[in-house]
Amino acid sequence: MSQFEYVAIAVSLILSLGVARILNGISHALNGEHHYWVHTSWVLVSLANFAIYWWSFWDARNVASWHLGSFLAVLVYPALLYIGAALLVPGDSESQAGFSRLALPPQYRSAFSGR
Repeated sequence: MSQFEYVAIAVSLILSLGVARILNGISHALNGEHHYWVHTSWVLVSLANFAIYWWSFWDARNVASWHLGSFLAVLVYPALLYIGAALLVPGDSESQAGFSRLALPPQYRSAFSGR
């Protein structure tokens, strides 16, 4: 295997985790009652960004040698895409754990509400 193939596998793994997170969120959103078109459009744009980055990464096959700095630099954008996906579509544990105001313990509710 060439060095590009190793880097491509690492990039593909991070991108696939983000796409899986978004697709899981879409299935939960379709089961719900409320659909907000702005959020839906951001999710679709995010999916397009994943596909575009994966497709455009093929041009990096012509890089002669890879070193740790270039490897880490290439992984920054997929990591940011994954973080964006996690913010757009929170997982089950995050959506149920306590992001809503009512799920906070009473002593913290007053601290966050300013009362």
